[in-house]
Amino acid sequence: MIRADVTALVLTAWLLGGLVALYLGLGLVGDVRLRRRQALFERSSEALGRVLFADEETAAAAVDDLASLPPTMVLDTGKRLVTDFAGQVGPRMSSLVAALGLGRRIRRQMTARSWRRRAQGASLAVLLPSGDPDRTRLLLDRHPTVRARAVEGLDADDVRGAMETVVRMLDDPNEGVRLGAQQALLRSGGDAVPALERLLTHGRGRAVLLALEVAGSNFDPRLVPALERHLGSGDPVVRAMALRALPLVAVDETVVRAMLDDDDAEVRAVAATSVGSAGRQHLAAAVGRLLGDPAWTVRHAAGGALAELGPAGLMTLRLALDHEDRYARDMARQTLDAIAAHRGAAAGVLPATPDPTVDDWYRSGHVGLGVDERSGTVVGAGGSSR
Repeated sequence: MIRADVTALVLTAWLLGGLVALYLGLGLVGDVRLRRRQALFERSSEALGRVLFADEETAAAAVDDLASLPPTMVLDTGKRLVTDFAGQVGPRMSSLVAALGLGRRIRRQMTARSWRRRAQGASLAVLLPSGDPDRTRLLLDRHPTVRARAVEGLDADDVRGAMETVVRMLDDPNEGVRLGAQQALLRSGGDAVPALERLLTHGRGRAVLLALEVAGSNFDPRLVPALERHLGSGDPVVRAMALRALPLVAVDETVVRAMLDDDDAEVRAVAATSVGSAGRQHLAAAVGRLLGDPAWTVRHAAGGALAELGPAGLMTLRLALDHEDRYARDMARQTLDAIAAHRGAAAGVLPATPDPTVDDWYRSGHVGLGVDERSGTVVGAGGSSR
């Protein structure tokens, strides 16, 4: 009995010792492999850096160095750097891919059954030669992650060749795909205008909203008629975005005044901001009425707009200090304080410029001062210009 117990203990000890040795051995092998992979990655990164940024002779020598590395390592390193490729970097990397025969591996990944491998292939498709149709083949993939990776890697030439597909992706069910399509259209610049114009003229739904964002970020005069039609939309979000996308000089003043009185607070705020950005001083009084708006966002936008409208805006803010609405008084005071603080900060670099047009008149007790909406000038109680 005792002998059997001793034997069992010895076997258990041997088993535990073997397991510990196996664990340590596997850990040691893993560490060696990890260090080797890290060394290869550093070597690959350094060589790729020479290919992309060094002179032609040095870059050619680096290609030979990369040819001695495992192709999967070169592709993995390239995938990590792919978002930084621009200008001469793209052609050089494409030449490297062709020289090492890596294009076949990229295409195999792009046609794999696993969506994860296809997503990796979509990220690497930008390394294929410019004009290669495979660069855009995954834009219509069934998996959203693959579509998102495919569209985010497109350059301006790719977008030009697949413009209608990219525009349709603005209505994709996946948010990542829609965002990637927006960025791709922005990269394409003026080439996207005809397709955006058609969408803004005939489209509807969220695709139009995203197209309005693109148009606002990359305005083109050719889009003015298509954008104007959305100023009268029944959707306040569309009205606000259309006005935000348009320079105010392109908008009829009657429409601007109507939008300053719009039922939706966001539209009123955008209209006030647009008036300030355009410097339409003769609308200072109309914007000043919004200092007492029920919505804080509108009051804040009105204050900021008046601060940009020169003497007419400042006079309107001064007059609002006696407004019957305390919220209007507060916003006027906050805006004037912000202007004074800005002038004080600027005075540390440049001499402060006094504004007798506003300050002296106000201190003199001209309580009847106002702003003429047509000319933007300050007038007295009798209507004469001061």
